[in-house]
Amino acid sequence: MKSFSKLAELTKIIFAATLCFMAASNVPIAAQENQYVVEENRIVLTTAKTSGKWKILLLVTYSEPDDGHRWIDWNNDGAYQAGEEIVPSVTEVVKHAIESQTITIYGNYKYLLCSNMELTSADLKKCPALTTMNLTRNLELTKLRK
Repeated sequence: MKSFSKLAELTKIIFAATLCFMAASNVPIAAQENQYVVEENRIVLTTAKTSGKWKILLLVTYSEPDDGHRWIDWNNDGAYQAGEEIVPSVTEVVKHAIESQTITIYGNYKYLLCSNMELTSADLKKCPALTTMNLTRNLELTKLRK
């Protein structure tokens, strides 16, 4: 029984080290405003909410190396501002005050969870790595593009 608990502990350590390695190997290029462009993979979400916070869970795909271009256009102005970048890791839970009813999430993501956000539309067509999405409890959702 003692060797089983040692094996379980070793498995946990290896798993944690793997996650750390994956996050560390995806350190973005030094943040420069001109590196954040709009002609790339993206998800566009629109909500009926006018106040409160966006709450989104994203899972990064590791099929391509991180190019440092992961960011969310919170104010929907089509331009990067400091603070809109996403620090790469395996999973991103992102919360932000609603500045605009439409946001664009730039980058290549594998999983998207955005439930109970009163979404009215979700455009996922330009995010080819997206394999799983959970948009439950968005009763106002009438437009979904994939």
